[in-house]
Amino acid sequence: MHIKSYSSLVSGSLIFLFFSGFLFQNCSKTKSAYLPVTPNTTITYLVRNGSKLTLYNKAISKTGLDTIFAGAGPYTVFIPSDAFFAAAGIDSNAINNFSIGELRNILLYQTIAGEGLLSANFPKTSNASIIMANGDSAFISTDSAGIFINGFQLTPLDVIASNGVINGLEGVLMPATANILQIVQTDTALSFLAAAISRASQGNTKVDSLLAGSGPFTIFGPINSAFQASMGYSTINAINTADPDTLAKIITYHILAGRFFSSDLAGAASEIALNADSLGVSLGFGNNVMIKGNSDSSAANIVVGNILARNGVLHKIDQVLLP
Repeated sequence: MHIKSYSSLVSGSLIFLFFSGFLFQNCSKTKSAYLPVTPNTTITYLVRNGSKLTLYNKAISKTGLDTIFAGAGPYTVFIPSDAFFAAAGIDSNAINNFSIGELRNILLYQTIAGEGLLSANFPKTSNASIIMANGDSAFISTDSAGIFINGFQLTPLDVIASNGVINGLEGVLMPATANILQIVQTDTALSFLAAAISRASQGNTKVDSLLAGSGPFTIFGPINSAFQASMGYSTINAINTADPDTLAKIITYHILAGRFFSSDLAGAASEIALNADSLGVSLGFGNNVMIKGNSDSSAANIVVGNILARNGVLHKIDQVLLP
């Protein structure tokens, strides 16, 4: 399923996408249920008078989107509270340091323009693609546990404004800016993984080309400390002198074919990795997803999840998985 966009609007130096008609293919169009159009019932007003929304309010004020969200709309906005902005590393100082264009792109990626969509009208499927107001795709899933976008749950739902609908979001949606390989290569916390991919690609399996390809793929990326605690790969030099094909088997054991956010994994007992071996999936404390290799004595935790790439998704884990 996809949301289709039909027009765009440019207003001065503030550029945003205005989708004049939205529909989910094979789904009925949302019926609006807005409050009377008055200045104190707009999205901007409700945000400014809401609880624990100071960072979102600061961000829309910096970018001029506060004026847009006080206008006619309609819009569907997904708003993380201050705690979820902070968890994503976006505090008041970070907002100050973002350029207006960078920050606007992030905020518009939390927005659907052109319609106030009620939760009952979201697709009842997994990873349905929707076009956000910045023009990029996000992925929405609905199951018995709730509604999720890019793996983050929506709650509370359906706060009605005069010009749209507000939904709380338990995370910040970050637009994809690179493929999986590029993300790994530029993340200093994954430098051991980058070295392992490079070394593995010198053998019969071109892991680097795979992770730069169209995908989609899901990779569980061990952070540097996970490699340092592992047998045989505790230094970059050890990785660089390892047998490439043996290393490729281990690296492809961390990769799934398809796009799997943490919310997609939560209901699974196992998944089949690219090397054809199975991975165990379980829920730990606080319903956090844990991944266990066949030869591992304990499961790995996802320490940072749902990192969207242009060709899939990356989850950072705290242990190297062994087939």
